[in-house]
Amino acid sequence: MKENHVLYSSENKIARISLNRPHAFNAINKELIRELGEALDKAKSDESVSAVVLTGQGRAFCAGADVGLLKELSHASSSDVYNVLTGLNATTKKLIQFPKPLLTAVNGAALGGGCCFALAGDVVIATEEATFGFLFSRFNLIADLGTSFILPRLAGPLRTRELIFSGRIFPAEEAAEYDLISEVVERDSFEERVMNRAKEMTEWPTEAVAMNKWLLEKAESGCDPETLLELEARTQVALFGSPATGKRIEAFLERKTAAK
Repeated sequence: MKENHVLYSSENKIARISLNRPHAFNAINKELIRELGEALDKAKSDESVSAVVLTGQGRAFCAGADVGLLKELSHASSSDVYNVLTGLNATTKKLIQFPKPLLTAVNGAALGGGCCFALAGDVVIATEEATFGFLFSRFNLIADLGTSFILPRLAGPLRTRELIFSGRIFPAEEAAEYDLISEVVERDSFEERVMNRAKEMTEWPTEAVAMNKWLLEKAESGCDPETLLELEARTQVALFGSPATGKRIEAFLERKTAAK
């Protein structure tokens, strides 16, 4: 029977995506990255899903690239390496640009590419025992899988350089100090806190969240103010034409009237 490298479940508007290679600390191989992309597509298209939790099975969140994959790529042709990396990047793009509220629940080590996956969340909750690190430089590699996009906007340019170049592993408390994660939670209350936050996120307006993510990406990519203001205006026009916007405005007015 084929092993699922990624588990998927959905209940009460929340989809749960779990990396499922606990024996390998959920290290990234070709099958895992492909199944992760499929799970993200499923959650994106499912209208009953309003928020997603991404986590890992076992004692780790994701330990980065599988050693077998690293060995394979070190002996492959340039074209083969490029093809594998573009495949990895296709799923990474889905994660970074995921249009619905995304919570990453970091239940253990988040290293290398796994650290990039962890920091892609709109809310990032980690256990006290969780560790983080961009280990790429230890192998004479650049930090990929979206690190150059994700990390500078969270940590700033100087901290980004130090974390990438050193390749050091650091604890969750330090990650919180650098504003890389939202909060650190004790192991005993971790699961309860994750699901409570995910439940709150199901109330976030998915249309506005998706469009805000798109605009923030434009801003963080260096879009000039004039262009950004024009994009904001056009986006707002589209949202004012949405039935969901009308319902939320009416609900607000009703609450305001009732409070008088």
